[in-house]
Amino acid sequence: MIGVSEPADIIELAVWSAALAEERNPCSILIVAPPESGKSDLIMGFHEPYYTQLVSDITALGLSRYVIQPLAKLPRGSTKGRVLLIPDFTTALARSPATVASLVNTLAEFMEEGVTNSYSGVLTMPLPFPITGSVITSITPGEYAD
Repeated sequence: MIGVSEPADIIELAVWSAALAEERNPCSILIVAPPESGKSDLIMGFHEPYYTQLVSDITALGLSRYVIQPLAKLPRGSTKGRVLLIPDFTTALARSPATVASLVNTLAEFMEEGVTNSYSGVLTMPLPFPITGSVITSITPGEYAD
């Protein structure tokens, strides 16, 4: 791919930011670029099973069960799996407005202050400490404008 060395460097730095000792909030990235510009391939190229988790689609419930709960079982300060790679965020946005809003809110908590205890009709999730991580994803300009 031509002309992607700068975005690739930025993504690499963001992935490594999750490995910094005592860094609670690693860097997150949203790439906005036209369709077929190589966004997804670029992101998928940074999948490294120890530090990253690659998903093609996700909901708030899936994020809680399959990303946050396993991270809570690791020792506090662990860097394993704290970077969530979502090559095309459009897929996650193609659901009902309530489902999308729930996902966006949970991702914001994950990237900012950390997800803490969660109790809902579907999920009981007591957590020993706030779980934080980063998200690296991409979207087209049209979807971003929406």
